[in-house]
Amino acid sequence: VLSEFNKDDDKLGYKLRECQVKKVPYTIVIGDNEMKDNTVTYRILGTKEQVTVPLDDFIKLIKEDIDTRKTYRI
Repeated sequence: VLSEFNKDDDKLGYKLRECQVKKVPYTIVIGDNEMKDNTVTYRILGTKEQVTVPLDDFIKLIKEDIDTRKTYRI
């Protein structure tokens, strides 16, 4: 379920901070590079590492988390 889709003109850093404050489990960035390469850049709540993976791999990750009811807590 997509909880928030943000196309506002705010800077990326502000958007990422807002996701942390709202405790969004996955922050997903899809920019020009991701569109061109068919990838997704994401960050899991509580981490600072951004990971870029093929879109299909990200979908598998989310499905596994849903199947195992995995949740992320700080």
